[in-house]
Amino acid sequence: MGIFDFFKKSKPTGRPDPAAAMALGDELEALPLRSAAVVFLIALSLSVFGQLNDRRIRQLVLKYNNSDSTFKFHNRKDSTDTYLRYLGFVRSRRAHTFKIMTSCWRWGIANHRATNLILIFDGNDIYLGGYYVTTTDDLPDKIEGDKLIFLNRGDSNCDPGISTALSFANGIPKQFFRKCKGKYGDIYTFGIE
Repeated sequence: MGIFDFFKKSKPTGRPDPAAAMALGDELEALPLRSAAVVFLIALSLSVFGQLNDRRIRQLVLKYNNSDSTFKFHNRKDSTDTYLRYLGFVRSRRAHTFKIMTSCWRWGIANHRATNLILIFDGNDIYLGGYYVTTTDDLPDKIEGDKLIFLNRGDSNCDPGISTALSFANGIPKQFFRKCKGKYGDIYTFGIE
């Protein structure tokens, strides 16, 4: 993979923001020494073993278990960035725990493109599947109770007074409609990569 860069940004504004991400070196003073050492060793091991692996970096973010952070993983070899944000967990009525993470993979030098996902894990950090969403503005903003909340803050075409609440009370929804304006919006379907 080349050189591995790892960034952490505390208290996100709701969307992964590369301009606001701070270098890990700037954050080391705020981290306990033991946590900083663990993060450094994991980052080093990922660099040594070569390729940036989605599964590994997702597990790293889950193990860090901080729902107030967006993590940026940069691959200098192919100029791609992966932004992962752990939102927290929801519980179904049957007491199943689902951990929710957003992923934004930015690629392309001249015209940045993005692949955006809502990732769902079980309570043991096993990946269950996710939802591919069209833009970063379609990613959820927060969790309230057993619901993912989507606010229309970033998309100027959507009504900012409309929000979408996706309930996990009955388990993982197979599909959901993300409202935009009036009766318009997008339908997203749960799937396994």
